[in-house]
Amino acid sequence: MLHRVMVNFVGLESQRVLQALRALDIDTVLSYDQDLDPPYCADDAGFIAIHETGKPQSIIAKTLDAGCDGLHLLGVSEVEAFAASSVCNNLRIGYLLGPSDHLATLMNRVGIRWAASDLNMSVVTTSEKIESVEDGEYWLIRLGLPLVLRTLRGPSQKIFSEEEARRAIAQSLEGGAVVLERLLPDVREVETLMFSDGENLPICLGESDCSIRVDGYRSFCEFPPQGILNKELLKLRKQAAQLIIGTQWKGLISARFLVTSDGRAYFLQLNPGLKPWHAAVEASLEVDLYETLFRVLNGDDLGWSQSDITFRGHSVCLLIYATSSGRISRLIVPKSPSWTWGPMMGNYVEKGELLGTFSIRAKDRTEALFLAQESIEELTVKGIDTNIEGLEKILCSKEFWAGPISRDIPTD
Repeated sequence: MLHRVMVNFVGLESQRVLQALRALDIDTVLSYDQDLDPPYCADDAGFIAIHETGKPQSIIAKTLDAGCDGLHLLGVSEVEAFAASSVCNNLRIGYLLGPSDHLATLMNRVGIRWAASDLNMSVVTTSEKIESVEDGEYWLIRLGLPLVLRTLRGPSQKIFSEEEARRAIAQSLEGGAVVLERLLPDVREVETLMFSDGENLPICLGESDCSIRVDGYRSFCEFPPQGILNKELLKLRKQAAQLIIGTQWKGLISARFLVTSDGRAYFLQLNPGLKPWHAAVEASLEVDLYETLFRVLNGDDLGWSQSDITFRGHSVCLLIYATSSGRISRLIVPKSPSWTWGPMMGNYVEKGELLGTFSIRAKDRTEALFLAQESIEELTVKGIDTNIEGLEKILCSKEFWAGPISRDIPTD
């Protein structure tokens, strides 16, 4: 049983975690960078702000100082998450994202894809772990262009020329091993989200399309995905469930697939935990998945079976990000329960910080898109740059209303 949990501040996601923990009567401590203003949620009743440098090891030290028996670390790389989990395990601190041995399994993406192949799943063609320039040259020739370069330390890179590939591989190897995978053109990213107890068949919470990015930020999600036959979705669920059972993961986990224009799905990776765009799933199921997750991690039974999960209507989620740092000089957020918003006027926000989400369920896709378009037109954020303009362009696009699209849309 957890009694007090440390949460680091990264924006709206931290606020939602704090609210969910408090709803379960779990005391919380909020940590934030001493060089920045106190977060907008630091002064709420029951929260204690602790200054720290923003490094995971510093947060863990403060976790002990604050008498916490749990830690929920947000906004860190997979390598940092694994390291933090290992340290917490040694210190007997509950790490809410997951135990280090299970995280290590998920981090082995090459191994996970081999396991997926053994289950007769189509997988994205990938290299083995690359630890030298010579290995990189071999896989560059073998896979061909275009490619995606992935590390566990930061965002992936799309590569379209040999010169660019050699430069990116050499630079990335300075920080550790990398993996190359073949880039599939014109694909959508579709996730199936599941609740797993590590032993039995996971409970499927449905599929969502999280393809669209604006200025590099995943900005729109819809549930269910369009243009995929039900029999194909059922196939994805079955394959993902078999793969997840093999990892013995406990809690929420999503399997991500790349779906081509002809409907073929290629397994990409497993992602642990809850992501901001899963608000579309929450809207459809009318549940608070943060609260549900922490309740289960704290020892309660989930209390759901697959027959309890009913998919109704069409849900969408808009994610509003700051694309520059600064203070919000003017703010108008529509008065609607569909909006979840964090910072207020006058607050300082960091580039890349999630500011708010709009999530709603409607009877069909047309109504959901209309409500989203209507609501974002009423949203005003001044003093910083955001991805709002890019989202408005998407929601005004005839191509998008006609069907799903997959692309990164700039705002300039």
